[in-house]
Amino acid sequence: ILPGPAPPVFGRARNRREERREQQLNRLDEENRARAARFGRPLLPTNETRRAQCDPWKPPLGFNSIKEFCDHMLTVPLTTLDQTYANAYPLTKEVPTGCYVGCPVGASPQTLEAIAQPWYGKCFWPNEGVVTNVIQHPVLGDMHAFKGDVSVGNSWSVPFGGGNTQAWVIDYSNTPVRLFTGLRNFRQFRDEFRFVEPGMILGKMYARPFTERNPLPIRMFTAVFFALFEVCTESPSLEDAAVPELIRNMQATVV
Repeated sequence: ILPGPAPPVFGRARNRREERREQQLNRLDEENRARAARFGRPLLPTNETRRAQCDPWKPPLGFNSIKEFCDHMLTVPLTTLDQTYANAYPLTKEVPTGCYVGCPVGASPQTLEAIAQPWYGKCFWPNEGVVTNVIQHPVLGDMHAFKGDVSVGNSWSVPFGGGNTQAWVIDYSNTPVRLFTGLRNFRQFRDEFRFVEPGMILGKMYARPFTERNPLPIRMFTAVFFALFEVCTESPSLEDAAVPELIRNMQATVV
């Protein structure tokens, strides 16, 4: 996945630059408290909101931010991502918890279309088996949108001649359709994902059969992969639909 002389993404050693980034994250506490006084409780992993025994994902050597890494991942062939996804089975014991920064990845025209959507990531509530997508809509504002049910199930990503494998599956079949917003009808889609390294998720978006996106009677891969990155942030209340501070902190995290 990585270019040039940069070492592999997986199994990389801790280094001084990563330690400095952790120190910088700790120094954000005071700034986050100041923003909290104006906007509400911060959702970046400050001392008060950081989940216990959680290590935030850090970009590999050669990348200074999540955004730089996401930009690079737009150049990675889908075949490479597909092999990385296949290699992530069997599933690890890691359970998605809290809010993850996300980005579409993979070199395809469909991915460029997905980038145009105002999507920043996903928030997981493992006890409830629920996931929401974090959206910044130009009219509706910031929201948790497209709630789905998340659980381990059979993967639709089955190599030719291969047997069934498992993945984390997101079912959007009960998600309300948001008319006249310009946002996608998520009932047409099915997400699935796997942890490819601690704190990093690689997912695939499928179009369900007999839908507007896929009128055929068979499941269809949309040629869109997505990546999610652990930032050790607690999920907000499921009843909290307006999350401007979460959006601001996600924006700050990826730069």
